[in-house]
Amino acid sequence: MQQPLLRAHPERTAWFVVWCAFITFCVLVVAVPLGARYVLHYATAVRPARLEVLEGTARLTNPATGRLDAYTKDDKSVDVGEGIVIQLDDKSQVDLRFFDGSYVRIYGPSDLAVERLRAPRFGRGVTPNTVWLRVLRGRLSVVTPKSLRSVAPNYVLHLSELGAEAALHDDGLYGVEVELAGGEVWAHRGSAVVTAHGGRVQLLSLERTTLAPGASPTAPIAGAKNLIVNGDLSQGFDGWTYVTEPSIDEPNLDGTATLTTDGGSRAVRFFRSGSGGRHGATIIQQDFAKPLPEPVSSLVIRANVKIVSQSLPGGGDRASEYPLMIRMRYRDEYGSENEWVHGFFAGNPQGFPTLNGTRVPRGEWYIFESGNLLAEGNRFGQLSPRPVRIVWIKVYGSGWDYESLLGSISLEVQ
Repeated sequence: MQQPLLRAHPERTAWFVVWCAFITFCVLVVAVPLGARYVLHYATAVRPARLEVLEGTARLTNPATGRLDAYTKDDKSVDVGEGIVIQLDDKSQVDLRFFDGSYVRIYGPSDLAVERLRAPRFGRGVTPNTVWLRVLRGRLSVVTPKSLRSVAPNYVLHLSELGAEAALHDDGLYGVEVELAGGEVWAHRGSAVVTAHGGRVQLLSLERTTLAPGASPTAPIAGAKNLIVNGDLSQGFDGWTYVTEPSIDEPNLDGTATLTTDGGSRAVRFFRSGSGGRHGATIIQQDFAKPLPEPVSSLVIRANVKIVSQSLPGGGDRASEYPLMIRMRYRDEYGSENEWVHGFFAGNPQGFPTLNGTRVPRGEWYIFESGNLLAEGNRFGQLSPRPVRIVWIKVYGSGWDYESLLGSISLEVQ
């Protein structure tokens, strides 16, 4: 009777088994480390965003479950994950804060969807931080911090109704407005790439492009001119003058204004402690030598601010001592000098008056946009009579003990 091949040649069988085991071992030796390396480098995890209602009501819909929730500014912040749709009416405004320190201010009426929120799962990951938003309609401002990683972040706004997308670079401040009839993308600071229907444009600081359904983006055009030199503080205090306003009772209790970094971006830190309830102010100031261009149709102040702490509630009993303030002096068309003032505070348990003040979330960056200060009915005050020259602008901490930060400021004129 004929023996099976393997039994007839046991030495061949042994060698076959040995070689198979050796090959398997070699594959595992190579594949396991490579697989582990791939996971360590390329695995990602969802990182929810945090939504804070500033005004009105925000409606959040989860398409996967059909659940609809409504939140107001009286509610605590809420986590927002991938797939969530955010809807705002014309009286609403929210901040959407991301895991890497970037955030978006959304102005109603707006509809947008959170498409992707990803970060490397492990510390050795090489994939970029990823934030994708799909904007159906509305207006929003976006702040992207300076990246602390070697790989550039992946911030993309999909403007689906217009067939366009905007890729935003880090360390920038951007604006987007979308309607069915068209839209705009602009860069206040930083740079962005906008693509639509085969066309592609790159925006630099203070440039904008216009979008229309079925059309490529228009060539970049200069937006407003920023009168402030070194408003992003990239050159330290160049262009700024440092001033202190000491306590009358105790001149040795001056505060300080120092350069620092927060989330990788440069900022000025206004700090004062041990005041004992006595007034003081720490000021940086920039003077202007040239008159405003004629005719001037728009004057807008934008700033990125943060209130860390304050011992004097609100703006004090006279609404004049905020932990962070912006003060601008201008000469009007009749030769008189006037001032525009706005302050920021995080707490006011005593209910002090807060005229010309904005309450901001404590310990969070906040985008301030004045709107056109020449327009009638501006909520932050119309400059009337109209200015013909800006004399100076000051940014400062004021009050008792305070800690506040200025990330950037611009004074944009058209």
